[in-house]
Amino acid sequence: MLTNLQVKPGDRVLIYLPLIPEAVVAMLACARIGAVHSVVFGGFSAQSLKDRMIDCGASVIITADGGYRKGQKISLKANVNEACKEISHIKHIVVVERIKDNKIEMSPGRDLFWTQEMRKYPGLHQPYQAKGEHPLFILYTSGTTGKPKGLVHTSAGYLLGTTITSRYIFDFKENDRYWCTADVGWITGHSYTVYSPLSLGATVFLCRTKKCPIIDTWWQTETGAAMITPIPFVTALKPGSATQPFFGIEPRILQKDGKPTPQGESGFLCIQKPWPSMARTIYGDHKRYVKTYWREIEGYYFTGDGAYQDSDGFIWINGRIDDVVNISGHRLGTAEVESAIVLHPAVAESAVVGKPDSIKGQSIVAFVTLKNEKKSSENLKQEIIKTIEKEIGSLARPDDIYFVDALPKTRSGKIIRRLLRELAASGQIKGDTSTLEDLTTLENIQEQFRDAG
Repeated sequence: MLTNLQVKPGDRVLIYLPLIPEAVVAMLACARIGAVHSVVFGGFSAQSLKDRMIDCGASVIITADGGYRKGQKISLKANVNEACKEISHIKHIVVVERIKDNKIEMSPGRDLFWTQEMRKYPGLHQPYQAKGEHPLFILYTSGTTGKPKGLVHTSAGYLLGTTITSRYIFDFKENDRYWCTADVGWITGHSYTVYSPLSLGATVFLCRTKKCPIIDTWWQTETGAAMITPIPFVTALKPGSATQPFFGIEPRILQKDGKPTPQGESGFLCIQKPWPSMARTIYGDHKRYVKTYWREIEGYYFTGDGAYQDSDGFIWINGRIDDVVNISGHRLGTAEVESAIVLHPAVAESAVVGKPDSIKGQSIVAFVTLKNEKKSSENLKQEIIKTIEKEIGSLARPDDIYFVDALPKTRSGKIIRRLLRELAASGQIKGDTSTLEDLTTLENIQEQFRDAG
């Protein structure tokens, strides 16, 4: 079907589907013909979809009429239609009929139904013979700037990294049935729902919810495969610790000057040597790739995570050292949320931080200043939330929005989010305030925070 739609090796195909078998089929079909798939999580909004669509230059979109989230129907095709306005490089949209919505808008010639198209073609296909460094997929992950990063993973190294980690971490056998709880819209779903279990012959089981035992592992979209992880029946477990590095991985916990941190003290988690499944670049912005991951501490891959190592050599991850929040496993750059908030005409500035949440891991807290003539209200708060949901999706919805007179800034005009994180987490500020331009700003925020709470 894809080759008939003139999709060629190297062309980008955007996949925007619920967690259904067609999502896996679409990914594997792209891999088979040498096309580069870019999966976008079905909870993202039309604007988020559009940003990724433009950045990767997709020519075909595979989506569904809709999906289900928390018992409610979500119209994915409507989001695609909205995202495709004024975009000329989308040649075809293939639609899976998931919720059987007969009211969706289909553009003749451009839009096609999956089932009708698939009936036209035989079940045999000669795979494209790709070189090892041929791009396999682009997956977007949040950064500290408003623009998500499109990490590029290649064919051979990525598959090697995911397959070997699955072989030893999960002990897959060909007669195993395996369930990974992650949606395929995230790197975990790519690596441990699709590529590695199938490469080892396991049967993949897809399901949206159940309780399960938890084994902590550490890795990133950028790393492609698990890097710090226990091995079943070999590594002793400590709840909350990712334990020890996988074969060939050499993590180092360093100070900013590149010197090792003393045992038990937090520092920057870095990797000393390369590994097969590492992302090769940021799509369309290799300079950013080099600067972000290879120039922060010379000679090391810089993860952006804080960590410490205990007396047994176990590694404990403290979380992001940059401005990224992790909500129920979904990483969001605070700059993305802030950018959405300031789109509301009443908003002058915003600062977004994460605070600990017993259920989600972290929740979003927004501090907002308004333009002179605007007044705070519950209605305004709901309007801002709707703006965020439209621009990013419901997963970026703040749990708390506080209207303040001003934000704490340095003399050079930078917002000191560290102090706002302290305030959101504990209701008080104990950290260093010496770099503040105006201490009264912080005192006013604390007072307004208490009044609102």
